[in-house]
Amino acid sequence: MSEAPQPEKSTPRVARSALETAEFVFQSRPPADMNEVRRALRHTLRALETEDIAADTLNVVSIALAEVLNNVVEHALRGRQGGRFELRYLLSEAKLRFYVQDNGRPMPGNTLPSGLPPLIGNTRADLPEGGWGWSLVTKLAENIRYQRAEDKNLIKFSISTHTKL
Repeated sequence: MSEAPQPEKSTPRVARSALETAEFVFQSRPPADMNEVRRALRHTLRALETEDIAADTLNVVSIALAEVLNNVVEHALRGRQGGRFELRYLLSEAKLRFYVQDNGRPMPGNTLPSGLPPLIGNTRADLPEGGWGWSLVTKLAENIRYQRAEDKNLIKFSISTHTKL
């Protein structure tokens, strides 16, 4: 009598298909502040570094995500003791899709800012203090969307994994 074949002791590694995605979630601790933004960026970039993403793409992600999260903390969550945000991304072969949700105040008019850079005056005193960040986001990210539902804000955007600065 012959013995039945024995199963292999180790399972071969299966390559990720182009349709599969990796998911990452970060939840801030309340009250969300700039320290939580830095923590979210650190965790996200560390996770992305393990995914073999080009340095230029990581730089774009760092800038765009920092601006989005800074705006959430500075505007939506300012003064909210229970303020928090959640960051989620999905990675496919061609895109990183980001989802940032917070429990803060809605965007004015429930719409995204225009993305146009602020107007510059003729003198140093005329230079605007803010408004540059969202302009950067609109230049670096694609498919930027905003929605307000159940007292929460959700900002969605994507960045190509082949982005170059």
